[in-house]
Amino acid sequence: MPSLLNQRRARALLTNHGWRMERGGKHAVKMVKSGWPPITLPRHRGRDYGKRLTHAILAQAGLDPMEERAWSSRSSYIRNDRDSGRRSRSSRGASPQAER
Repeated sequence: MPSLLNQRRARALLTNHGWRMERGGKHAVKMVKSGWPPITLPRHRGRDYGKRLTHAILAQAGLDPMEERAWSSRSSYIRNDRDSGRRSRSSRGASPQAER
């Protein structure tokens, strides 16, 4: 599943798909595209939107959430790849091996 959006990532994603930013309210950004109803992107104090709001924004923009892998964070698969290996004997917190 792709990562969750925040206002900055949502603006970048919609701009790349032909939407343009219009003046919104005090805590929101309005994105417009001809032939589509406007989309309001609320500001959540820099935090990520919830799963349902992320999917609602993508649905309003006519985007498929599973198709938009390009905006997904790279850190998730880099972290998983790195963490799946064996621990070094000298790594912090490494426990001594049990003798057989």
